[in-house]
Amino acid sequence: ELADLRAKLDQARRDNAALAAAKVHVDQNDAAAAAAAIEKSNASEEVKQSAAALVAQGNAAQGKKDWATAVPLYRQATQKDPASTDAWNNLAYCLGEGRSAETNWREQEDAYRRVIDLNPNHVIAHINLGILLKDHKKDIAGAEEQYRLAIKIDPKNAVVHWNLSTLLEERGNLRGAIDAVKGYIAAGNPDNDGEQRLAGLESKIS
Repeated sequence: ELADLRAKLDQARRDNAALAAAKVHVDQNDAAAAAAAIEKSNASEEVKQSAAALVAQGNAAQGKKDWATAVPLYRQATQKDPASTDAWNNLAYCLGEGRSAETNWREQEDAYRRVIDLNPNHVIAHINLGILLKDHKKDIAGAEEQYRLAIKIDPKNAVVHWNLSTLLEERGNLRGAIDAVKGYIAAGNPDNDGEQRLAGLESKIS
């Protein structure tokens, strides 16, 4: 039993070393090198085919904006590990990029909803789902719901305050849009354009 345990520990060390080596290449946006680092390592076959390895390769491809390579890698990762929020979220993001974005939005929506099912506090998934609902499904109420959920989770996220403001303005809810801009300013006013937008909105109801 002790020998078996030592063998398992040794294999675990090799697996961790392989994933660490792959991560170096992922950080350099080199998908081919990340894949090669795992394939040529002494990692177990389980690790070589694991969701983590596939996500690492997908991330490297995504870093190069190679959507055609990233998407199938993330799809495989979600099949290997249906509970991987990284795989689902990155799949959704990549589906929204590239030439096929217009035809992939339904799968993209499903992927973002899977992320939220797995992690209801995933702010980015709420925001991006809101954008998708607004732009592709014209589901304004659904988009507003996602934005407000994101704000509830992270009130300091300026982007979602801005998105909510523009949505509410388009709906004719100027006072709501003003409140959302104030939230944007309170969240840091990252582009220093909050006051100008606030003045413009207030001028429409004065």
